Amino acid sequence: YSAILHHSFWSGTVAITRIPKTMQRAREQAETFNGMNQVGTPVTYYKVIGDPTSAVQTKTRSEAWVLPCAEAVVKVEGCAGGVSLDAIVVEEQQAA
Repeated sequence: YSAILHHSFWSGTVAITRIPKTMQRAREQAETFNGMNQVGTPVTYYKVIGDPTSAVQTKTRSEAWVLPCAEAVVKVEGCAGGVSLDAIVVEEQQAA
């Protein structure tokens, strides 16, 4: 955890708030994704998170990485740039 110092203008009080290390969590999310999935893994990408009508079937075209804003992303076919790992679901592989 990291600590952030807050000062309340109205009450004059000072408080220290513990917040999660989001960059570390994003690194762990990317490392876990990369450890479980290869480039070319079939995924469903949700252009709008939580909206099933925005789902697109696609494949990854890179390993996941972390942006400076602490967002874990991966490139997928049909999209420029990286998309949030929170916006994709890995498709189960069917046995051939």
